[in-house]
Amino acid sequence: MQISIGSLTILAALAATAAAQHKDEPTIAKGNPPGHYGPPPGTSFVVLVGGSDDCANAAVNDAITGTGTFAVNTVGATTGVAPQPVGFATIKNDVWFYWTAPTTGAARLETCGGVTVDTKAAAWAANNGTLCPSGTQLAYNDDACSLQTRITWPVTAGQSYFLQLGAFSEGVTYTGTFTLQVLVPPTNDACATPLAVIGDGPHSFDTTLCTTGTEGQSETLCGANTAIARDLWFEWTATVSGPISVVTVGTTTLDTKVAVYPSGGCPAVGSALACNDDYGTSPQSVAAFTATAGVTYLIQLGQDPTNTAAGGTGTFRMVDTSPPAHDNCATPMIISGAGPFPFDTTFATTGTEGQGVAGCGPNTTFTKDLWYRWTATQNGTVVVTNCGQFTTTTTDTKIAVYDGAGCPTAAPLVCNDDAGSANCSTQTLASYAVFTAVCGNTYTIHLGNYSTALTTNTAGTFTVTESGTPCGPPATPFCFGDGTGAACPCGNSGTAGNGCASSVNANGANLTTSGSATISGDTLALLGSGMPNSSALYFQGTGTLGGGLGVAFGDGLRCAGGSIIRLGTKNNVAGASQYPVLGDLSVSVRGLNSAGDFRVYQVWYRNAAAFCTPSTFNLSNGVSLTWAP
Repeated sequence: MQISIGSLTILAALAATAAAQHKDEPTIAKGNPPGHYGPPPGTSFVVLVGGSDDCANAAVNDAITGTGTFAVNTVGATTGVAPQPVGFATIKNDVWFYWTAPTTGAARLETCGGVTVDTKAAAWAANNGTLCPSGTQLAYNDDACSLQTRITWPVTAGQSYFLQLGAFSEGVTYTGTFTLQVLVPPTNDACATPLAVIGDGPHSFDTTLCTTGTEGQSETLCGANTAIARDLWFEWTATVSGPISVVTVGTTTLDTKVAVYPSGGCPAVGSALACNDDYGTSPQSVAAFTATAGVTYLIQLGQDPTNTAAGGTGTFRMVDTSPPAHDNCATPMIISGAGPFPFDTTFATTGTEGQGVAGCGPNTTFTKDLWYRWTATQNGTVVVTNCGQFTTTTTDTKIAVYDGAGCPTAAPLVCNDDAGSANCSTQTLASYAVFTAVCGNTYTIHLGNYSTALTTNTAGTFTVTESGTPCGPPATPFCFGDGTGAACPCGNSGTAGNGCASSVNANGANLTTSGSATISGDTLALLGSGMPNSSALYFQGTGTLGGGLGVAFGDGLRCAGGSIIRLGTKNNVAGASQYPVLGDLSVSVRGLNSAGDFRVYQVWYRNAAAFCTPSTFNLSNGVSLTWAP
């Protein structure tokens, strides 16, 4: 148990006060008078009992019934040798009560607000009749509400239980009260009546009134301790096939434990598909399994039996843990500009390419790695770094940069493990890769974890900063659907610099360029983003429409006019695509361009949902440029 220096001071003062004011134990009324069997269940009352110093006397001297508020007095009590909670520190200066449950449900005992010192409590089955109990306690808790105590355990009407109350520290005694309630657990406390949940979530849970069932307590996938205490049950039907995880990380403060089973009633022993207690260094859980679309699964959520917390609240999510598309060097994420660009290695795998690279630190493995493709817009120095941009506590990554597109076949231009304090004073384990770029050239960026542990995750953003001489004549964006150009067909204006809003993106799609628009060294790339994951047509015109303001067309504005050439159709990934990609003709060749030609470019994309007009398509803003020799 951890206690702050301030708490120790308070406890010391309380102990000193108790010692200074010590007096003989007062005479108190114990037990129920003859013929009295307690008030009806649910009645609140105060019974003047203080508890027996010996559990052997509790049934005679301190038998209590019903629910409500009860007096407790540990002044003069000693610390019993046995029974004491199994697996936990001794309850000091303890007293005992013998309580009969008035109804079936989840009993809750708490000293919260009833005493002022650091208390402990345990509940025991009356497994030896009125004699002292044996075996393992039903419930135990030290701190639940500040330094006071709350325990919850399943009870049956008419059954008796021993209640043990005392202090955390030897010699600390108190007078005060504790409360007893019998609460009804949620309906999905039993595996026979799981709660059906739909979709990814978040789905709420509250285990504070839960009991520990008999099912799902012997699963070897759950580790050394095969059981799950205070468990709730849910049913969920998969809508897609593939890797799925039940995740409580970041959505609760409870130290959770989660298992997944095939649906169809309470689970048989050994049938768990997945079970997880702690995910890496997190006390929360990620239970990963492979789902099949249309199949229903049974989820058990609780806590490890060694966890003394009296349950807790929170949410869980059903997360598609398929690796991201750019987990493979053959399908990198296409990026342009300076960023920031997102990265998250949580569900990435470790590929075979880009491994064993010399100069990448003592560990040459890029674990859970991601890939990006970027085109330089300047001749000069480029810095790729994630310094100060992490959203995770773990910040140890690696970054390598390769010349060209596609999976690497040669050594990287640069590889960096740790930025060091000179380049990143706040996160020295972040990465800082510096190389010399050629305007219009494409580069492949490789980012992964330094740690080889598969439970280690890093996330955040990285930037690509250029300093040098810009490429040839840049393209000029124009014809915006943000209200500065022609009106969007349905008043569906996008944000500044973009096209008109679509059914999936209220900001509208954006077209920008990178590279050099020179006939002799054409590296021009048209970069579309903010679109649905649908088809996108990149096209070229020889003039503008609407005086450069555009004209209504489908759900957006058409900017390019004159002679039209379709450059190519691409499939968007994460709402983005580009022309050209590896294997395509350059823009100047495909567009039949010569030096001095003025050209306009735009991207038309399919927007299948009926959103604005009956048409099911929209467009980005336009860009214009004049080709240099």
